[in-house]
Amino acid sequence: MIEKPAIGHFWSAAIFSGFAVPSDWRSWADLQIGKCDVPECWLISLSLAASKDELLGPLREQMSCEETDYGFPIYIGDAKLGYIYWSYLFGRMSFTELLTRAGDEADGGTSDLECELVYEILNRLEERLASGDSWDDLRRQADKVFAPYLKVAQDQWSAIWVEESPSA
Repeated sequence: MIEKPAIGHFWSAAIFSGFAVPSDWRSWADLQIGKCDVPECWLISLSLAASKDELLGPLREQMSCEETDYGFPIYIGDAKLGYIYWSYLFGRMSFTELLTRAGDEADGGTSDLECELVYEILNRLEERLASGDSWDDLRRQADKVFAPYLKVAQDQWSAIWVEESPSA
């Protein structure tokens, strides 16, 4: 049994936000399997999965087995927003895509972020893009909005990779 708090929850947020890619979860699972005499089934599934769709069942099962009161907040919806923003910071998506995806996540997810705030920034961005006006202030506003969610994602990503290779 892995002794990390709510690790299935953390992986779920990273994977289903689109932040984690197959090489991330596969290499992590392989490291965990290498430490076990008899690996857990969900780790084997993680190790073999080539897409996030293959992980719905195994992650759901792992999450149902996990304790959720480790003194380490889970905040899946908040973490997903943080991962979406982190993906934007890595250049994996445009500012418009960030706001669209974050608005959708805030609207239908478990985060405490009001989707209207994100959609307001998106609407103002679309107006500015159409008129050719600067939108640097909107980027700064988004930085402030997403900063706490980025922290949640970074803390969870660190918890996943603690004790693993420093390059992770």
